[in-house]
Amino acid sequence: MLYTAFCDYYATGEGLTSMLLITTGSDDEQGKDIVLGRFAELFGEYFARGAEVHGGVRLDLVTRADYLIGPLAVAKLYDAESVPSYEYFASMHFNYS
Repeated sequence: MLYTAFCDYYATGEGLTSMLLITTGSDDEQGKDIVLGRFAELFGEYFARGAEVHGGVRLDLVTRADYLIGPLAVAKLYDAESVPSYEYFASMHFNYS
């Protein structure tokens, strides 16, 4: 099963940092916790506290997904359900100051 985990971190004067992880995981109760643990490994515990984890590929919920994942990677997502392991992650910082 694929999961989407993401976090938007923003503060006055700091801009916006968007983080995205799409990965395979087990479909039992612990699946989301394992994905959240991987998110923490990639982006840090601090950002993992604010991350959302959803079953499936949920790019409609991700702020600035058009910057975080390109068309080629999106096309590969359709094949990802049939492979035993898949992981895509990206982050982007937007400086609005």
